[in-house]
Amino acid sequence: MSAATAAAVGGTSSVTPFQLVPMIENVIEDRSSKAEITSVELWDNNVYVGTSDGFLLYFVLERGVSPTGKTTYQSRLESKKHLGLGKKAVDKILAVPRHQKLVVVCNGTMIIMHMYNLKVDTSANGTLKNVGLVCHDEASRSRSSLVVARRKSATAKALCLYRLTEELTGDAELPVPELPLAMARFGNAICLAFPRAYSMMHIDQGAMIELFAFDVQVTRPAVKVVGAGEFLLGVTTSLDTLAMFVSEAGTPSRAPLQLSSNPLGVGYNHPYVVSMCDDVVQVHSTIDQLLKQSVPFRSGRTLTDCNGNIVAATHQVIYALDPVPVSSQIQGMLRERRVSEALTLADEALPHDSDDFDGQKRRRALRRIQQQAGFVYLAMQSFEQAEEMFTKSLLDPRELVVLCPWLMPKLSMFRPERPPLHAFQDMKGVVGETPEAMHSAHAFLLKYLESIRDTRLAIGKRDEIDTALLRMYADAAAATLPDTNFISQTVRPGVGLSLESSNGATTKSDVAIGSSSMATSSSGAATEPDSSKAQHRYAKQKLLKRLRDHQSKLQLTPSKVVSPEMSRLIAFVNQPNSCAAEDCEDHLQQRQLYHALALFCAHTGKVRKALDTWLQLDEKRLADPSYGGLGHMIDLLRTTTSVELVRRFGEYVLHQDPREGARIFTERLDLVRASDDASILSPSSSASLPASSSAVAQSVSLGQSAPVQVPLQLAPDDILEFLGKFGRIPVVAYLEFLLQNLSLEEKYHTQLALLYLDDVQEQFKLVKSSQATDDDRQNLSDARGRLAELLETSNYYRVPVLLGRIRDTELYSECAILYGKMDEHEKALSILVHRLQDFKGAERYCAVTQGVGREFRRNLYLTLLKVYMTPVGGGEPLVIPAVDLLNNQGSHFDVAKVMELLPSDWSINLVSQFLQRGIDENLRHARELMIVKNLLRAQYISTRNEQLSLRRGGVLVTESTTCNVCSKLFSHDAAVVRYPNGVVCHLHCCRPNKSECPVTGVFFNRERR
Repeated sequence: MSAATAAAVGGTSSVTPFQLVPMIENVIEDRSSKAEITSVELWDNNVYVGTSDGFLLYFVLERGVSPTGKTTYQSRLESKKHLGLGKKAVDKILAVPRHQKLVVVCNGTMIIMHMYNLKVDTSANGTLKNVGLVCHDEASRSRSSLVVARRKSATAKALCLYRLTEELTGDAELPVPELPLAMARFGNAICLAFPRAYSMMHIDQGAMIELFAFDVQVTRPAVKVVGAGEFLLGVTTSLDTLAMFVSEAGTPSRAPLQLSSNPLGVGYNHPYVVSMCDDVVQVHSTIDQLLKQSVPFRSGRTLTDCNGNIVAATHQVIYALDPVPVSSQIQGMLRERRVSEALTLADEALPHDSDDFDGQKRRRALRRIQQQAGFVYLAMQSFEQAEEMFTKSLLDPRELVVLCPWLMPKLSMFRPERPPLHAFQDMKGVVGETPEAMHSAHAFLLKYLESIRDTRLAIGKRDEIDTALLRMYADAAAATLPDTNFISQTVRPGVGLSLESSNGATTKSDVAIGSSSMATSSSGAATEPDSSKAQHRYAKQKLLKRLRDHQSKLQLTPSKVVSPEMSRLIAFVNQPNSCAAEDCEDHLQQRQLYHALALFCAHTGKVRKALDTWLQLDEKRLADPSYGGLGHMIDLLRTTTSVELVRRFGEYVLHQDPREGARIFTERLDLVRASDDASILSPSSSASLPASSSAVAQSVSLGQSAPVQVPLQLAPDDILEFLGKFGRIPVVAYLEFLLQNLSLEEKYHTQLALLYLDDVQEQFKLVKSSQATDDDRQNLSDARGRLAELLETSNYYRVPVLLGRIRDTELYSECAILYGKMDEHEKALSILVHRLQDFKGAERYCAVTQGVGREFRRNLYLTLLKVYMTPVGGGEPLVIPAVDLLNNQGSHFDVAKVMELLPSDWSINLVSQFLQRGIDENLRHARELMIVKNLLRAQYISTRNEQLSLRRGGVLVTESTTCNVCSKLFSHDAAVVRYPNGVVCHLHCCRPNKSECPVTGVFFNRERR
């Protein structure tokens, strides 16, 4: 390589698109000869070399690979032939392999030769004189369509189009003003470099478009096809040398390339343009128009591309510019972190395999490059670009999770892709070991997993994704917790504790924290087992001082406000997920996130563990600021099917808060209402039921309490018996639940009414005491309102039982309601009028009391009038209320009956308004009846007239009349039937229901028979 040295020049980059490799080092064997290489053609392993002294040399190549991986060539001279045209340079060699021919131009003569023996093919008629240039159509793979620039005469020049098969056949001649200096053809377009300007000719139109002018004194014209319908044109100005790109329409197609000098030759291997300039071979990219490689090359004579192979030659040596595989270039760029450049090259130049018909292989290769680019971006801490690449390339998210081994489930079967997408061992190897870098990387991973969790990328990978998310959420939430290790170390099962404030007052009563549920005395109060009293006292005295010192660090009261990190963890475990249960439970336990642990267990079916964890939190054996109180236990208990769990943990909840505890039963929608098999108080019956539920509703959440529908084999009587241990409040709440769900059993309605009555009577006692407050009076009013509403709206309680309790009390309005339920309306109205003096209430009673027909309502108002007019205890009739009743509700009275009740000494003026309204009402009613009577009479007359008109009309039946049903003629004695719509038929053709037309199906009677 004395004449040329291969050296890549491109900054400090080690990635080069080509390698300069010697192909044939001793082309001219005679060292004393002054002959030089003037043209080269390469096809497959065949190399044809034209020399300056008129010889054509034929070499055969053998390709190999060196130990370093570079391509090597061994050549063998097969044939050598002088063209017989004197010592003139061979200007052009063009192979047409389909027909095994060579087109050779020497001294203005074009000769057709055989490819393998270099004999002139006389049968092809292939010797042409006055030839300037030859090129083939690069849109045709056969290379058999030739363009020959010829001088036809002293003044005529033309482009002759030939087809070379077994012989050379002329297709057309296109006149040109002068012979071109360079030309190239693609399909219908021929780009020409005339001595003064570049032009574009379209064969089908014969038209020529001048592109731009150049100075032939400073420009060595170059024309090269670089794509479908795209040409590269070289032009040199006083300032610089450019390679211009134009389309077949003659318009610029992309930005020009900046060359160092006039090129001796130009080659193209997508996406690179290779140009031989002064003592250098330059490689430019058509993607970004930048110089990618510069190879020093002294004494260069020619450069050409032959079927994708670029060959450069000096006087005596031929070199191959072997392209480095695009995949190797891309991997090199990724190693140098030239990610954007690598992605652009992959998108533009990644090759298509011949067997990749649908492009699936190429898409897979492109996705892999994008995935590798994503990891490079990650190492550069360009997280947005990394996320874009991972999402676009459909990266398996576990490839990221596995970089943090502590986030992967222990039983995961995932193995990273082979060959690996990167060389990193873990996340520290990717981004570095600094805390800031690791924090940023974990934040990116968290965000990325959140974004793809509900997409198709997560299908089949949710176990690893959800487990990683939970662990990261847990770590972030644990970092916000106060120091609670003290409680875990000092509070042991079986030891009670109490806290005192700084002034010595007890801030928390004794709480049993043993492993069993709270012991209760006969009065229902919490007590300590006798065997542990001494131990409790000793432990409390010993811990009291230490707890005071650490009180500022402990958060024994559940916090109402939790950190955003904790909220995110709670929201995650409180929704359906695919976490590895055992791994995540251990992780939450280690991080002391007990409330999240309980929620997670609830959603994975471990109801007992969830309830037990919440119990310990509520009893302050464990501390977690996110725990929100008993509501969590209640929400889970109302969804479980285990009677045993409801019995065990329900007792604790009802002891703490009877009103909230009742929700365990009142927010179930499908409790079995009659079951003699299950009892919440019977351990034997509960033992037959499952201890935990695998179907836990999704309503177990912080502050969420929507009713759910879960079957539980419990009878209402058993539930009421169980709730009765905890006072009246839960029993009332459950009875209200039964009534709201349309329970029609009398005993529940009666029981609830009696409980309401007990509450009213207790409130009465408080109000009558000397210390009664406004709140006590309001409570009494509310209690009486609940009782009255139940008595009015329910029809299923035992009225005599309640009436026996109320009759001798001051509950007069309630007593009146009960009399009304027994249809003793006179007694009810008497109480309202004489006991309560509630005249408006009496009228409202008459208006709302249910009855049948208008007469019932009239009798009810008449009864009220009688009550007004009947003196009680020697008093006087209630004249004013009676008159108001008549004047306001006069429409409900029969005037005649009212006149019988009124005393004879009453003035007419007193009831004139009532009488006038009654007379007007009677007249209006009489007029309405008269109108109805006349309307009915008119309708009767109209119907009668229609009937008569139908009867009067005759039916003409002749010998030619046919039946509308059977289409037969009527005989002289046939029975004929005619319908109102004109249909005439035989009697036997009628349908069974004679009123139905046999043709149209219309019924002419009002009733269908």
